[in-house]
Amino acid sequence: MLVSPAIAEAQPEDGGATSDSAAAPAEPAKVTAVEPPADAAPKLPPPDPAKGKPVFELGLYGFMRLQYIVVQNDPNVAFVGRDDGFELQNARVGVHGKLSDRASFTFSIDGAVDERAQNTPQGKLRLGMRDAFADVSLGTVFVRGGYFQTWVDPQGLVPDIEREFVDKPLESRGMRSTEGWYTPGLPPGRSLGAAVRLEPKTANRLGFEIAVQNGADEFASNNDNDKPALSVAAMLSLPNNGFVVAAGRWNPRTVGDLPFRQDETDLQGSVGAQLNTGAISLGGGAIV
Repeated sequence: MLVSPAIAEAQPEDGGATSDSAAAPAEPAKVTAVEPPADAAPKLPPPDPAKGKPVFELGLYGFMRLQYIVVQNDPNVAFVGRDDGFELQNARVGVHGKLSDRASFTFSIDGAVDERAQNTPQGKLRLGMRDAFADVSLGTVFVRGGYFQTWVDPQGLVPDIEREFVDKPLESRGMRSTEGWYTPGLPPGRSLGAAVRLEPKTANRLGFEIAVQNGADEFASNNDNDKPALSVAAMLSLPNNGFVVAAGRWNPRTVGDLPFRQDETDLQGSVGAQLNTGAISLGGGAIV
């Protein structure tokens, strides 16, 4: 606001005295701050009622793997190397669900399960379950329950679609009848049970797993006796999805058919490592 300065009043020519009001300087004008109206203040958006609530996510996945196998014929064994041709390794489809960071589940089936009798070259494809488990978060660790695979098999930590070779080593997958005398793999495979696990999410982190499972074979619907199998594993994560893992398993199992069932205790240990450096990947392990 502009304030006009006070102007002295003109005096008469006869030199009369000036008035006191004209000689005194004018007082400066006073400016008073005015508060803005209440409705002029900025308004914040109302809180979103959905913010902070758990969000459920659901996704489908799947893959298929096909190979052509050639095995040298054995002149002394009729079921070795006499059915060269295409084989379906995987025809898998699954679903994965997640409730924020609180819980998740995974369910998958595979249509490439090879069903055949021991030392028989002719097999049948059938549909089989591969994963059926749920995880509940307890902070940095989580509890898993259902049908799953433990860390006892180092090759089981490498996804099928990321493996550099066509198939797992014989120690992990075993020997099929068309390749030689039938021999199951050394790792226990998947089984029903529960586990407490801490998975290292970044490089140079430690993790562990403590699992209690049925001691029967991978496709058994229940345990083979009254005692479960116990496994303990530790893992060190490396850059580029590499790892070093060591595990041990104790399994008091029962084999055979009635009335000739026998009890035995299996003690198993494994160690493995995977090092990924750009285009080069090095991996190795041992199972005893």
